[in-house]
Amino acid sequence: MPREVEAAISAIPGVEDVKVFGVPSDFYGEEVAACVKIKAGFSWDETEARAILIWSLAKYKIPRWFCLYEAFPMLGSGKIDVVSLRQDV
Repeated sequence: MPREVEAAISAIPGVEDVKVFGVPSDFYGEEVAACVKIKAGFSWDETEARAILIWSLAKYKIPRWFCLYEAFPMLGSGKIDVVSLRQDV
């Protein structure tokens, strides 16, 4: 499921990169969060993003949280540091 959500968010104009993962929730057990890197010169409107995503994803797959980044934290291997992202959310 994260790849499907990442693909849908990547299709939004101005999105350079995205990482999607589950975060703990007391009520649901786990909810969707997305960390988004925006291209230079673009702005992010969460309401507009949700309106776009409702056409391509089921309601429960639309991220509950969006975190914006200028640059993702990286590991020494060149991969995105998902542990740091989860701690931020």
